[in-house]
Amino acid sequence: PGTVITVSAAYQAMRCRISIRNIGATIPPEELGRIWERFHQAGSRPLGTGLGLAIVKSILEQHQANFGVQSQNGITEFWFDAPVAEV
Repeated sequence: PGTVITVSAAYQAMRCRISIRNIGATIPPEELGRIWERFHQAGSRPLGTGLGLAIVKSILEQHQANFGVQSQNGITEFWFDAPVAEV
């Protein structure tokens, strides 16, 4: 509740980068590499099952998409690149 989530898209070189950004708690650097693992839950009071990002990762890998996350100064941003078809 009360969290601002921003979704943006930027086109470059036949690819579209989709970014999802929110302002809140920073994900510690030591957790960033593990958040894509099945059943991994960060923090001392985890919510959910730990499957969401693992499912997202699997879908993105099946589409051979580049993807990632960065988190600093209370801003966390997930992104992925999708190919754009020429019309």
